[in-house]
Amino acid sequence: MVKHDFICLLGNDGCGKTSICELINSKKDDNNNKIIAVERSNGLGVEYGIDPSIVDKLTLEYIFDEEYFNKITLPDQTINGEKIYWIILDCEVDIILKRIQSRSKSNVWETRKALNYFQQRFRHLSAYFGIPFIDTTQQTLEQVYHNVTNIIRNYSEFYRHYRQMNAQILTYDLIQQCDVENKLYNVVDIYDFDKITNLPEYAQEFDNVDKRQLYIRWYVNNNSPEIDQHRNIIKIGDYELPITGIILRLVNEGESKRIYTDISGNPFTKNLAFILLKSTIYSHSMQITGEINNLSSVRACGSQLFLEMMWRNGLKHSYRSINSNGIIVGDFINEIPPVEIIVKQYCEGTDKNSFYDILENE
Repeated sequence: MVKHDFICLLGNDGCGKTSICELINSKKDDNNNKIIAVERSNGLGVEYGIDPSIVDKLTLEYIFDEEYFNKITLPDQTINGEKIYWIILDCEVDIILKRIQSRSKSNVWETRKALNYFQQRFRHLSAYFGIPFIDTTQQTLEQVYHNVTNIIRNYSEFYRHYRQMNAQILTYDLIQQCDVENKLYNVVDIYDFDKITNLPEYAQEFDNVDKRQLYIRWYVNNNSPEIDQHRNIIKIGDYELPITGIILRLVNEGESKRIYTDISGNPFTKNLAFILLKSTIYSHSMQITGEINNLSSVRACGSQLFLEMMWRNGLKHSYRSINSNGIIVGDFINEIPPVEIIVKQYCEGTDKNSFYDILENE
């Protein structure tokens, strides 16, 4: 019996799921092609035991309903052991609205407001399950076909790595396992701490500093990563690490969060940020930092509520998905818009973070 690879296409109405599935399935017998494409309207899911609706239904549930979301798992294989690749297609809403004008009928799910909202919900589910999110806006049908099928033909290992770093399962420990500094900590035995020339003067006053850890952070920040695709390794200066999954590098850290990017060369995660919320809190009035147990989880819940409100009002955010452990998967942005600075200028309160009386000071 011939084994197939299955692609399950998901996404907003009008993103091209039906057309791409038809094109893939029309070439099923060409060049020994063993790929079968499934989407919610073509009926093949029932035939092969794949249910696209398990993802679609989640767009109608609150993202902070952790108990419900945790019940859902996406199978990576059929009952016959054939691989399933879940992929989400995206498209600009203006283009979708033009496409659906030619349809014989429309429904409440195809209004501009609904399409904007569900675009963000599918974007969230992409990060939540570790599913590739493909923007088809500027692409021809043939280009989308190649991008989709290339996930199986050329990027299946990258796909697997992304699925293993989805927001549904991300924890503090998993982030630490993927941190390049921790990976190097097990490799670097001999180091010259005196090479670090930019330490502040007071650094020598601390007795309990892990000098090896401090040296490794300095080393990582002063040696750009180089990927050797043929050997499947990443080089950091004189050291080599095998690429067996996502490799995270800390790019910034503040009082409330740590921000990581993936340096493994994975095309599905190269533009993402993995953000770890911290349980620390800073008092502007007292100029000190404290820690509150499980504060990161409280922050996560509050952020989930804000995201839902923003999406319902047609607003976008760089955050894609936030889990109850305080881990965020979002778009990596180098230049942050100075929204906070603008808001604080017109706000009152000890820490300048209160929105009180903002309308009277426009």
